[in-house]
Amino acid sequence: MRSVDDFSYYTLVELLKGNYQRKVSERSAVEKSALVMFWRKMQRLSLRGENLLHDGKIVVRKSAVQKIVKQKFKETRGAGARADAYSLKSKYKSVSDTNVRRGLTKHHKHGEINAKFTNKPPIKPIHACQVFEKVQIDLVRLKEISVCCKMYKYILTNVDVFSRFVFLRPLKSKSTEHVARALKSVFREWVPAYSPK
Repeated sequence: MRSVDDFSYYTLVELLKGNYQRKVSERSAVEKSALVMFWRKMQRLSLRGENLLHDGKIVVRKSAVQKIVKQKFKETRGAGARADAYSLKSKYKSVSDTNVRRGLTKHHKHGEINAKFTNKPPIKPIHACQVFEKVQIDLVRLKEISVCCKMYKYILTNVDVFSRFVFLRPLKSKSTEHVARALKSVFREWVPAYSPK
């Protein structure tokens, strides 16, 4: 049984209590569908206090799903959508994996714990057939690491794509002449055939 809207839920509760007395001409489409649901599942529906039960499990109103998911998220301390849905299904009848996922995406704490980055660049594999055919170059800033050695502020990382060997050079500045000088020193040291023009 799926989660029902509030009006259908209270209609089913009134039907089970025996208090529902509305003329057929005055019934809305939502009431009619709730009555059909009641007639089909009459043997499986019951009441426990103000809670509507289906096969002994609590039927959740659509408006209450978010609250239940948040409460379960706090109890499990961010275990994840699948774990929360599995434990909720043992108690509630109409909570699905999709409902739990939707509820968690709206919850700000879940976003902090399980951050999803949608702005990732597309993966483009780089292939090389020999050493130093292609290299990947990057700069690492040392200010955040709070390491300072002889006024070097950056580290030039030079990764050979074929061998995955990393060459490092300290830099005082990230200007083009400093970077070019460091790259030339790497190539002179490790590639004997390299001759700058």
